[in-house]
Amino acid sequence: MQSGKLRLEDPLARHVPDSPDAGLARKVTVRHLLTHTGGTGDIFGPELHRHRTSLRTLADYIRLYGSREGESEPRSRWAYSNYGYVLLGDGIERVTGQSEYDCVRQCVYWPARMSRTDSLPEDVPIARRAVGYKRSPGGRIPNTDMLS
Repeated sequence: MQSGKLRLEDPLARHVPDSPDAGLARKVTVRHLLTHTGGTGDIFGPELHRHRTSLRTLADYIRLYGSREGESEPRSRWAYSNYGYVLLGDGIERVTGQSEYDCVRQCVYWPARMSRTDSLPEDVPIARRAVGYKRSPGGRIPNTDMLS
């Protein structure tokens, strides 16, 4: 936005004209995706767990989730949506001509001097990577199966 390449009120379709859900892409804006009011639904559920090891790029997520119907009309309600961020990332890649990861690294992490922060896949070894935990019937277990 600072470079003037996109605006909060831009519809997704302006930057992702080949979106698998063209109707949604015409209605949902960058602001909707940033504020979780796009109605795009989330990615966590059985499909993610079945395919998680093959989901490496934003395009992989869009292939898997792109044909499903939205959960609600954009702006009608708030609902956390990682899929909305996937769509936003796709738009960022197209606007900047670089991967979302590189763009976030160069535009957010480095200027903020966040030298030990990144968004690398779980199979990339990272020294001193923080590990979170999740609840299970047997107690708390590491959430390393969800790092990506």
